[in-house]
Amino acid sequence: MPPLLLPLLLLLLLLLAFSALGGARRWVFLPMLSLTVPLLVMIKGGDAMSVCFNTVAVLFLCDIDHGVKKNLFGATFILKTINSPRQARDGHRKG
Repeated sequence: MPPLLLPLLLLLLLLLAFSALGGARRWVFLPMLSLTVPLLVMIKGGDAMSVCFNTVAVLFLCDIDHGVKKNLFGATFILKTINSPRQARDGHRKG
């Protein structure tokens, strides 16, 4: 095996892993997040205190998710993914 082939394969595997992570976050985490509080209200009850505490708990989990992403990938990676071509295209169309 050529010496440059292994690092290229590892880079490809890393890119595929990041793509899968982003897809799982967009198509699994966010829809489940939007259903979490209504499901908790249905199961635990709908009094005001319960709804407030459940919402704070869900927001805390989102903050942990954001902190892990920020510390794991770094600010430059986050800025690159925020300024992706798709978002730039959508922003250009709106403006």
